[in-house]
Amino acid sequence: MKNHRLQLSTDIVFLPEENVLIVSRDHGLITLHLEPQLGLLLSELVQHRGQVVTKKHFIEAIWEGNDLVGASALRKNIYKLRSILRDQGLNDEINIATVQKSGYKLVVKESAVIAQRSVSRQWYAYAVAAALLLILLMLRLGTEERIEEIEYTYEVPVVQSH
Repeated sequence: MKNHRLQLSTDIVFLPEENVLIVSRDHGLITLHLEPQLGLLLSELVQHRGQVVTKKHFIEAIWEGNDLVGASALRKNIYKLRSILRDQGLNDEINIATVQKSGYKLVVKESAVIAQRSVSRQWYAYAVAAALLLILLMLRLGTEERIEEIEYTYEVPVVQSH
């Protein structure tokens, strides 16, 4: 079975076959293992990203059309999935929106926090590059000054003839 990696946002990857969300943070990677039904629910939302997924579609896809179990389980699992996203601080990046009397929609957005983090990383890279160039320039100038210093202080030995 081929392993799919679904990039949900700049910092979030979903592995549907494993029911795993991987979140990249400044301090490292966070791996979230989802319950099987939550993984199926998220898979359906991701497959229809930005579109409304009807309650009926969820019930048919996940609970084999069983309305009695499906309707209640859907609400409960949407709540659980939202809680996980909120507890991990991901609701600025990924959100499950309720579409009244219809269903749910996955909303993935590049928040100002993500954009600022990206800009901060970019400026950091520029600062490091500038510092390295400055160090190289200083080393180069320092070497030239030492060469000139050596040239000026070198005395030619006087050869005496007999």
